[in-house]
Parts: sequence; C-alpha cells; structure tokens
Amino acid sequence: PYTPRRALRVVSHLREERMATLFIADTHFGDARLVERRRTGFASVEAHDEALIARWNARVAAADEIWHLGDVCEKATLQTIRGLGPEVFVVRGNQDNQPDWPLSLELERFGHRFHLVHIPPGHAPAGTEYLLHGHTHVPRDETDQLGVRWLNPGCITRPRGAGTSFAWLLLEPGQDIEWRIVKL
Repeated sequence: PYTPRRALRVVSHLREERMATLFIADTHFGDARLVERRRTGFASVEAHDEALIARWNARVAAADEIWHLGDVCEKATLQTIRGLGPEVFVVRGNQDNQPDWPLSLELERFGHRFHLVHIPPGHAPAGTEYLLHGHTHVPRDETDQLGVRWLNPGCITRPRGAGTSFAWLLLEPGQDIEWRIVKL
C-alpha cells in the first residue's frame, strides 16, 4: 500500500483567447464489476470500456485541456487520455495507486482560481473560487455560503442515478465561466 502525500501545484495559464476545458472523473476503466453488477449489455469489461471510450473520444477534439478529477484506476487509461492531444492534468483518487500524482491541484485560468481534488473536502481552501471534485459519481453545480462554486462532472462508467456524464468548462478573458454537463 502507498502512503498518500499532499502535492499542490500552482499552474497559471497565459492563453489570451477562449478556452475549452473538458472534465472527467471516476473513469474506473478495467473494472470487471461494471459488467458483473450492472446490466450493461456488454459481454466483457473490455467491450464496455471500448464503447464508452469511443463515445467520449468523439467529443474530445475541441478541448484545449483535460482535467481528470481522480479514480483513473488504470495508468494505461491516463496514457490513452494523454494520447488524445490536449494537455492533461490529473489528481489522485482513492482508487489510484500512483503516488506521483498529486492529491490536489490549484490552477488559474483567465484570473479564475480552481481547486481540483477527488474527494470533496468539508470546506474549500482559502482563495478558491471554484472547487472541482469527483468521487460521488453525481454531477454537481452548487454555490456555498462563501460564494465558492462546487462542480462535479459526474461519472462516465458508474453513475449514481444521473446517467453517464462529463463536463465542459468554457472560459473567455473578463467573463464568468460557463459550465456544461454532457450526457453520454
């Protein structure tokens, strides 16, 4: 077993035009329980994964970046996502055994401050405008009493009640963010 260690990085983006970021969480590819426990209509976990990947990949072309909010599960899955072209940022989820992946990331885009983490904390770190998380497998878009917006793209493999989904974050200089949940 590995010992989780907090790794926090600050990355500032210098882009000057519109930016589209694709969010994904809880991919859980390679998990045989998906086929065993759910009536997916697929004969194997491989067939299930390939079908979802094909549906997702068809929508990735417009992304400038991909932010994965944890539970990648298979290191090969992250390599496949990185092979799609856009820059990929990932945080470690509770099902990931990659000690070199950070537990959280602080990113800034067009002056907006984002905190990325897998398991949603009890409160957002100071200075956070947008807290993005996975873990629950349920899409989320809520603003707390302090004005922090909590966002979750849902899950593309094992959703809980809301159907398979991922999300887009659209940013432009001097504008509020636009968050879109996309059903698969």
